[in-house]
Amino acid sequence: VKSYLADDGIIDNAQDTINATLKKLTKQYLSVSASIDDMVARYTAQFTQLDSMMSKLNNTSTYLGQQFTAMNKS
Repeated sequence: VKSYLADDGIIDNAQDTINATLKKLTKQYLSVSASIDDMVARYTAQFTQLDSMMSKLNNTSTYLGQQFTAMNKS
């Protein structure tokens, strides 16, 4: 029983191991979470740029369609 309950015992060592693992997993979680946040920000910026470009292209398409229609009527 003493080997389990001592300050350097089996239970204390198991707790230390669990705490060390928990710290390691917390660091990994924070790192991955930051990486995901960066990726979401990058994708959001790319989507915004793509959305703007698509709007411009749609406007150009509408304009060209109107011009071709006008050319065919004359």
